[in-house]
Amino acid sequence: MSQLPRFNNLINGQVKPAASGAVLDSINPSTGKVWAQFPACDATDVQEAVAGAKAAFPAWSALAPEDRSERLKQVGAIDLEA
Repeated sequence: MSQLPRFNNLINGQVKPAASGAVLDSINPSTGKVWAQFPACDATDVQEAVAGAKAAFPAWSALAPEDRSERLKQVGAIDLEA
């Protein structure tokens, strides 16, 4: 099998795999074949993401809408492939 794209999480500004290291296969429904792998997150990952979001919220909510838009564009440009 060729090298599959393997994606990571973006948690608290860091690109990282699931804390457990586990992955889930994503299957292309038109072919039935695995096309990529994604982090198999668990409660540890969720708790870290929620804590990061809570910590970031005051600064985020203080940004002007235009600044939020620019930040979201920057997040969209992050390469999450391993």
